[in-house]
Amino acid sequence: MPALVLTAWASTQPAGAKALHDVLFPRYWVEVVRGETVQAQAKGASGVPAWVIDQRALVPGAQPHELFERILEKLGHEAAA
Repeated sequence: MPALVLTAWASTQPAGAKALHDVLFPRYWVEVVRGETVQAQAKGASGVPAWVIDQRALVPGAQPHELFERILEKLGHEAAA
């Protein structure tokens, strides 16, 4: 619903949706997300969600908590106390 409210508001503005985009998505953050997307795609991510862990492991899709624990252990992380 928030997106629809923002779209309705943007339609009343002289610059339309571009003004809304500039306010909500500063260029810096657009570039950050674009860079992270390129990196994830290079590792094989092709959908959402996709989790890149330690820049070494790609977990595609929604997965159970236990899978993340096993991957973190394999990457050398210790379980939290």
